[in-house]
Amino acid sequence: MCNKVISAVKGGQKLKELKYKDREVARQAALEANKKAQTEREEKQKKVESNETKIQELEKKSEEAHRNSKNPNLSEEERAFYRSKARQYDDEINRLKQENRNYHNQITDLDNQIKNNNKVIDYTSRDSENRQWIREVLTLENILICLAIYATWKIVRDESR
Repeated sequence: MCNKVISAVKGGQKLKELKYKDREVARQAALEANKKAQTEREEKQKKVESNETKIQELEKKSEEAHRNSKNPNLSEEERAFYRSKARQYDDEINRLKQENRNYHNQITDLDNQIKNNNKVIDYTSRDSENRQWIREVLTLENILICLAIYATWKIVRDESR
């Protein structure tokens, strides 16, 4: 009987140990995913900032090209050249703005991934901290001691009758 109890307790502890290891694996995976997502987010943010600088420069060039395209002191050929340049600048500005919108969407997605990973990390950390005392108290040795005390009490009680 005692061997069955001991093997059952050991089996239960192994299952609990596997459960806690799975939680730790999930926590570690979430931490790694957060590092990767944070790095990717920073790269996207740098690209957005770079594009913003380019957009500002192009807007100045575009403004000047638009002014020159309307300048009556220039020949029609020069004004046509500046109109063409203004369209090129405007097209490039629009392309960069669209690229930034895509980056912002990707950054939002990465922020959501980080938020979800933080929930996993928080849950697994909190859960393992809350149950740490249980693992410390419910060791095989303590369970066997309790069983021995119970068996002794039962024997003493049966003998007293």
